[in-house]
Amino acid sequence: MKKKIKLILLSICFPLGLMAQELINSQFYLNRVNTNPAFVGETNIRLNINSRSQWMHIPSKLGSNFMSGNLVVDGPICSRPNSGIGGRVGYEIHGQSGLQTMSIYGAFAQKIPMSKFLNLRLGIEGGFLNRSLNGNQLIYSDQIDPIRGVVSTSSNSGLPLLSVFTANFNAGAILSYKHNKRSSPLKRLYFGISAHNLNTPQLNLISSNSDERLARRYTIHGTALFDNRWPVAMICNVRYMQLENLGTNVFDIFVNGVKQSQNRRQGASFTIGGGFRTANSSLRRNTHSALAAFGFTWEENSQILVSTDINVGGFSTGSFSTWEISLIWNFDNACNKGRGRRSSSGGYLGCADF
Repeated sequence: MKKKIKLILLSICFPLGLMAQELINSQFYLNRVNTNPAFVGETNIRLNINSRSQWMHIPSKLGSNFMSGNLVVDGPICSRPNSGIGGRVGYEIHGQSGLQTMSIYGAFAQKIPMSKFLNLRLGIEGGFLNRSLNGNQLIYSDQIDPIRGVVSTSSNSGLPLLSVFTANFNAGAILSYKHNKRSSPLKRLYFGISAHNLNTPQLNLISSNSDERLARRYTIHGTALFDNRWPVAMICNVRYMQLENLGTNVFDIFVNGVKQSQNRRQGASFTIGGGFRTANSSLRRNTHSALAAFGFTWEENSQILVSTDINVGGFSTGSFSTWEISLIWNFDNACNKGRGRRSSSGGYLGCADF
């Protein structure tokens, strides 16, 4: 009986959890390594921290029904100026049921110069996922009273912590363009494609006879930076994602402007932006969100950004249900003591400079 109850509960939790896991991070233009492993090491040594709280309008003792976070460290390889390495760790807490996912990855990327203004960058990432479920945090049928609601005792006690550990692999490519013609307002442009969960890892916690694989995810993304000599720099970011075998796709567009100063080492520049996301899946169609963000950029392109997703159609219209914050800290490049690879604008406002 316990097994049947758990199977019913997990059959509800897992599809939602899997899609939520793949659809997080509205700030994809700042969390570049999460979007595409080919971004690893394209600028100076970089620390990136991201935290997201989702579906906060739904009552929860945790304050949020889905929480996630990532920490990424990456940088160039001094002995190989066109190569980069990095690593990232992440966590996800899926509601109040005790379902959690932890991850750790290592990545390598290589730049292939194609012309004076055009470069191709390839990246690969591999690591491990651990998904676990604390059975004592589940609500069982004998805890539900038809009159009083949920009671605190259950005959299902002392259940073990269920856990699965598996490998996972991701890959991506980015084509970047840069020129210095004063006649054109477009200064940098890149287009990327990535594939995550290449081996569709098995994350089933119940039985080897049940197939609960993580869906393969394909992402197409691009960013354009318009004349960073203007008082306000404009950056346009787009993304399209598709989850294989789940009938889910997402399209984002986000535009932000940043007030600039002549010397970026003097003070901080204010940034503000907005965008729109539309998504549909086999469970819920035509879900839309408006995106708003504000933050600061200072010194060597270090940034902090806070954003919110405002539901405008399909699910709790009008609620500020999701908040996200990112911190990107760019360090001076130690390679050759600042000669050669140090960038005066690398990664500026989320627009990579290869």
